[in-house]
Formats: sequence, C-alpha cells, structure tokens
Amino acid sequence: MNTYFIDHARVSTRRRSGTTRQRLAVAPIVVAIAAVLAASCVFGGGRAKFNVPDTYTGGDQSYTLLYSTLGYEATATKRVMIRQNDPAAAIPQGLAFQWRLTNARHEQVATGHAVYAGTAWSIPLWVADFSSVSQPGAYRLSVESPGVHLATDVFPIDRFVMFQHTFTSIGLDNTDVRSAPPELDNGLYENNARDGSSAAHAEFLIGLLAIADQRKPSMTEDQKRRLGAAIDRTIDYLLLVGDPATGEIHDASPTRPFSGGSSTLSTVAGLRGLARFAATYRATDPDKAERAYRRAKLAEQWLADHAPAALDDVHRSGIDYDLYRYAGDQAALDRAAAAVRAVIATYDLRTMDRRSGDALPHLEAMFRMWKDLPSHPDHKLWVDAAAKIAAQYHDVAARDIFAIVPPGVTDAVVGVTAAGQWDDVSSSPLVGEGDDAVIGIAWFLGRAVDATYLAQMTHDPLLEQAATASIGWIAGLNAGVAADRVVGANGGAPLAAATFLTGAGDHAVEPWSMWEWRHTKRAASIAAGFRRGFIYDDTAAAGETSIARDGAWLYAITAYEDMLNPGKAAVAPGPLPPPARSMRVASIVQSDMAGLIEESVSIVDSGSAPVAGAKVTGAWSGQIAPGHSADQAVRTQQCITNTSGSCLLTLSPDMLPVTPPINFVITNVEQPQYVYEPQTDNVPPTAQ
Repeated sequence: MNTYFIDHARVSTRRRSGTTRQRLAVAPIVVAIAAVLAASCVFGGGRAKFNVPDTYTGGDQSYTLLYSTLGYEATATKRVMIRQNDPAAAIPQGLAFQWRLTNARHEQVATGHAVYAGTAWSIPLWVADFSSVSQPGAYRLSVESPGVHLATDVFPIDRFVMFQHTFTSIGLDNTDVRSAPPELDNGLYENNARDGSSAAHAEFLIGLLAIADQRKPSMTEDQKRRLGAAIDRTIDYLLLVGDPATGEIHDASPTRPFSGGSSTLSTVAGLRGLARFAATYRATDPDKAERAYRRAKLAEQWLADHAPAALDDVHRSGIDYDLYRYAGDQAALDRAAAAVRAVIATYDLRTMDRRSGDALPHLEAMFRMWKDLPSHPDHKLWVDAAAKIAAQYHDVAARDIFAIVPPGVTDAVVGVTAAGQWDDVSSSPLVGEGDDAVIGIAWFLGRAVDATYLAQMTHDPLLEQAATASIGWIAGLNAGVAADRVVGANGGAPLAAATFLTGAGDHAVEPWSMWEWRHTKRAASIAAGFRRGFIYDDTAAAGETSIARDGAWLYAITAYEDMLNPGKAAVAPGPLPPPARSMRVASIVQSDMAGLIEESVSIVDSGSAPVAGAKVTGAWSGQIAPGHSADQAVRTQQCITNTSGSCLLTLSPDMLPVTPPINFVITNVEQPQYVYEPQTDNVPPTAQ
C-alpha cells in the first residue's frame, strides 16, 4: 500500500469517528512492519543485488517515468510516477508495476508495487513512493510489468540537494554569463535578449539575499566573494534605474532601450528589492543599506502619490515589514500587520485568479511576523489563518495526484473560471493564460514557498508534500516534456522527465534557442514553462529564460530546505557536473558573396567529430544608424548543421540599420543529445 495515500487519508478524515481515526493512525505502523518483513524476505541476511539492464530506459511508446531528475531531499516525500503517454488510450484494468530502488552498489534498498492512482488533467498515473529511504547517495528506480521495462537515470538523495546541485550554476555562473558591459550600465541580461528589467533584477536580488542570509556559512571563500559581487551588481542596478529625486523606478536604464514595461509595476517590484536589501544588509553594509532604505521610502511615497492601488496588500505587507526590520518603525509594522489582515480575510485559492507569472509568496509577511513576533496581538489570528489556508491545499491535493496548486484564471471570453479549473483538476487540461496559453513555472515557485511556510505554522505533513510537489514540478516531476526538447533523453519514448532548470546537463529542457548575447560558459536558468496541453516547444512562451524566475528558485529552495533541515548546516555547493556529451563551435568562416555577408559555422563534439542536426543561432550587431531605434541594432538568425557539422548564416546589410563594422557572434548552439560548452569554442567574433 502506498504510504503517501495513507497519510493523506488520515489527514483528510480528522473529523470522523474516533474508531476511524484510530484505525488510520495505526495504518502507517502496520505498513511499516509489513515493509520490514517483506524486506527481510527479499534480502535475507543481506541486500539483494540488481544491475539495471542497459535496455531499461526512462520511457517507451506507452509509458514514461516522471521523477525529480535533480534529486530528492533526504527527509522529504519521494515519489516516481508512471504516466500513460496517450491520455486517450484505454487504461489497462488491474495493471500494477513492480518497482525497486537500487543504490550505487546495485543493492535493492526498497521495493514495492505502483498501483493505478487515477488521472491528473486526464493523464493516467501510477505512483511509487519511497519516502522511507533517507540515506544520502545515488539511486535508480526501475519499473517492470508485462512487456514494460523502465528505469530512471541516476539521481541523488541528500540534504540540501537543490542548493548543492543548482546554486553555483544558477546563482554564480548565471550572474557571470549574464553580466552586461558598462555601456549597458553593468546590470544583467534579464532574458534571452539584452533587456534589463528592474523588476527582474529585484526578483533575482531577493533570491540572492535569501541565499546570503541562510547559506553563507556553507560556502567557500570564493563562493562568498562571487555571491557578494552578484548582489552588488543587482542592487547597484536598482539604485541606478531609480530616480533619486522622486523615487520612481524605471523599467530599465537609459542605455537599455529594449524594455517597455510599466514604471508603476517596476517601482513596486524595485521597492520590494530595495527594502529586502536594507533589512538583510543592515549590519553587513550599513552605508548601502541606508541608501537603499532612503530610496525605498521615496519609492513608497511616489506610489502613494501616483499609483496607490498598485501597491497591493501582499506586496505592502512584505515591504513594510522589511522597512520595520531595518528601522524599527512601529508605523511600518502596523501597516504590515494591517495588510496581512487584509490578505487573509478573503484568501481563497479556489476562486482567486492564480496567474502563471505570480512568483510572489502570498504568505511571506504573515510567516515572518509569526516567527519573529510571538507576542504580537495578531499571533493567534495568523495561526488560525494558516490552518484555514492549509485546508485549501488539502482540498486540491485530494483530487490532484501531482499535489500541486493548479494555476487558473477567470476569463469570460475564453469561457473558463479559476474555480472550475480547481474543481476539475483530475480531468480538464490546464487552460493557460493569454494568447500563448502559458502555464508558467513562476506560479509553482511562489506556491512552494507558501506551502513551506504553512507547513511550519501548522505542522501539517500534507503541506510538506505540497511544497515538495511544487519544487519537484520544476525539478522534473511534472507532466513530462517532448523528448526532442530534452538534453540526453533516451530514445524510444515521445516524452521524458525533465527539469526546467536549463543548462543543467542531461534531463534538462532546451531553452528557447534565440539568444541575442553570447554565453561565455555553461550556466543554468529557469525556463518559462508549458503552453496549453503541456506543450514545451522552441518558443518564448515556453522556453525563454529569466533572472526573475532564477531568483524565485533560489528563494524557494532556501525556504524549502530550511524547513526540512532545521538547525542543520549545508555543505559547500559544487559546480555543474561535466556533460556526458558536449559540443562546441570549431570554426566560423566569413565571406562576402554579391553583397551578402555569409558565415559558415562548423560544430563538433568533444572528440572533434561533426555534429549534425545542431540548431545554431548567430547575432549580427553594430552601431545603430541615425533615425532608427536601438532595439534594431541586433539581428539573430538560425541554421541547422548538416552531416558534416556545418551550416550557413547569411545577412544582407540592408537588413540591419547599423554603421560598419558589423559584428557577428555565435550566441547559442542546441542539439538535444549534446550540451553546448561555449568556453571551449576559442572562436573569436568576426567583424566586417
């Protein structure tokens, strides 16, 4: 029997008779005893050995294993799901999968049967639960049934597993690679283009600050230095784009005319970043913290004067509490408490618009005040509200096998409601938002933090499962991704388990291939998400990266791992592991044919063999000609390499309104069986 569902039944039936409660309370103990007896029968005096055959892959035409390819936290819920690839196909009656978990020594450490669990968004799913395994190590889970032989690739179980395996690439390497030059005001490239959104910088800053606040003792001196440099770059950019006289925070710097967002929304987001920096760096860098605090107060006043409705209660509660943390201002604390009361008074996940781009933790201020201010008059109110909101997570988890809170909006034109998408989570596909029907990753990051905070306030085990599910959705335990968009996906299956942390090596999604700036080394970033029907394709709607989501990831994993490891210290995180298969640009040959600029590009693997089928993106740029806008100064193109590993990119000079010289650089190379290693290129940009 699956202990995940036993625990769920126990939690969701608390108000039944005492006899029922008693039976449910002892059920996990009975299952645990049965598991021990079963293990002794299987293993005898020692653990049985099982070498996973090479023919076992992550999926076949009928079924795909869904798992956290980045790994599992040692004390958290651990599940692997088997999904039926074709949701419309008949569900085999009585089908169960025998599963076994093996360690690096090929020893069976757990085994069981994955039974049919139902559907989520019409996807039939079977579940294997191995939460009882907590020993750090490298594991594989294999699955067998008549005619089906599947296995995950190796994944880790450990404490602080996400911090260990993702912080260096997404926090440090990502900053280095995205660092913009002085002429673009030293900020970061926000996404695949040269944009420099202040809101995205603020979100990234908050993630870096969470890491700095909680993980610095676990870092090497070089990691601390690089983290400090990343924080300085982002806070300095926020201070630069803010008006020191009025407090208004512009969407981007004067030399970044590539963004056109609202200064009102930028001021709200920037204010949050400034206030968090002031509160976090009050003792570490008092001069810059004071400057950030004064600028935050100006921004708050600017919003009060020009757009008071823009500062909603969720934002206000967190911002004012950070201002209180910095200055000890009772009025700021009173405003924060009042905003929290307003948030929880009507909080209803079922009926509210659950927007895909909302990475903001809704309950952050309530949790922090509950933790920091046990004598506050509202303390009991916060505890009661946490229990009420936790019940909403119970409601959806009872019907959603993935155990996540689904995004959903009410849209009369499309004919959908947020409540309908909540109620029909087992059968109705997610609708998505906007013209591109986006199902954004940001939503799951925000809810991971909220579930983490609720778990600590209520001590409710289901909230840990909800937090784990939301982190797992990004880490690989999602609905599955088209195999041709996943690095290192095994052949023979249309879908594969994949993390949305791009650049993480095998089992990571390929990002949107159009890049305007050149990577200097491999780094990681969080992709946008799915489109309706769980489509992940080579589009901005699905695959574009953003430092906003990267910051939300750093924040979420810090809160999540702190909950699971109270009082524990993490170990220093390591670099990205070397890829099993890598590729590089071997040469770029430029020529001028009848007035056209041609760039012949050659791609090879680590052994210098040609790589066919690689999608090569190149960018031409130059000094913008008079009478044209700055965002016309770059033009990107793509070509696909042939069997000799070569392809041709061609530019007509009249396509790019710039004055000579025209510069050309390879910005990205994508091929699902390889990882692009730009630092091995050794091919300088060309100019004509």
